[in-house]
Amino acid sequence: MRCDSRVIGRGDHAAKVLHYCGEPAYVQSRVVQRALLGHHGSAFASGLAEEIVLEEWTYNFGPYKLMRVVELENGIVSRIRTLGYGYNF
Repeated sequence: MRCDSRVIGRGDHAAKVLHYCGEPAYVQSRVVQRALLGHHGSAFASGLAEEIVLEEWTYNFGPYKLMRVVELENGIVSRIRTLGYGYNF
């Protein structure tokens, strides 16, 4: 994703996204529990889980550009999705 001349991508910290892209138009967050995984993707031990904060930051760049949803896991960009065209404020 581009914010002016800067590129935002997977693995970037939320602070970088805020610095280059500004405040999102909408934020949705939730906490989920995931099983702890070992080195080979198998469950570490039955019943052990970690809490992860999932956030979706929606950026509206106006009616002539596509909106973007930046998905973060514990403050790190995990995925960026593209929506339809934005809207006037």
